[in-house]
Amino acid sequence: MKAELILDTTRIGLLRLAVIALKAERERSAKWAAENVTGQEKIDLLLRTGDDIRDLAEIEDALAAMHCAVASTGRPATARITVGG
Repeated sequence: MKAELILDTTRIGLLRLAVIALKAERERSAKWAAENVTGQEKIDLLLRTGDDIRDLAEIEDALAAMHCAVASTGRPATARITVGG
């Protein structure tokens, strides 16, 4: 299955804000786990949230670069994201 998402600068910015909010939520979860959970469950939660945070940071960086590239054209433009094959 292949899907395409075509985004203008506004939608790229909104998607980036959503990713930032989700990353902040995962960071809060990691902090809570560090303070309130013990043993193997704590280790598992911290590893899982750490992976999520890294993935979200990569997505945020990609969206920021995409936003700059689209905005720098000086005219209405879009970015195309293709997922799948």
